Amino acid sequence: MDRYVQLWWSKVKDTHPKLMIAESADPHLNADVIRDLRKKRVVVAIIPKGCTMYLQVLDVSVFSIFKNHYDDVVEEYIDYNGPRSKIKLTASQSRILCTRFTCSAWLRTLKSIDFVKVFQDIGYIWSDNSSFSLRTMPGYTFDPSSADWVSSINDDNDIEDRIDIVADKSSEQQQHTQSLATRSKQLTLFNM
Repeated sequence: MDRYVQLWWSKVKDTHPKLMIAESADPHLNADVIRDLRKKRVVVAIIPKGCTMYLQVLDVSVFSIFKNHYDDVVEEYIDYNGPRSKIKLTASQSRILCTRFTCSAWLRTLKSIDFVKVFQDIGYIWSDNSSFSLRTMPGYTFDPSSADWVSSINDDNDIEDRIDIVADKSSEQQQHTQSLATRSKQLTLFNM
């Protein structure tokens, strides 16, 4: 973390106080680094262990599924081609293989996740204007009717037109994503 902090400080140093937020991993808790940052008027806030489910909801809801698919793809490749010690690849071949692993894992993820439902479950999108609570923030309730939406809308289009435009774009993106998932059956590296 020391090198990262030095690089970060070289880019942000000025006379104003700063806030650095870090997770509670051991490398982030180096007392000397924290002491040095405090001398430079940087407040270091440490996110407590066990808060991933509240702060990194996409990590829990989407990325972990992608990572599992990626691991599965790699294991399939190793099962088919033998142990790692027998697989000899150039740097270029390794990059290509990594890209194929990523593509295959992403296509599997697209088939296994209903992104609209996931984003509704974590509270990033909602289907109506009723108040709702975020699963990841117990005790918090958001009331869309209390928000001032008018200030962010361009006068050229009224609210209904903007909603229709955004809904059409969202529908097109969802159809494209679904067509990608249905066009190709679950791919393995051997038939890519």
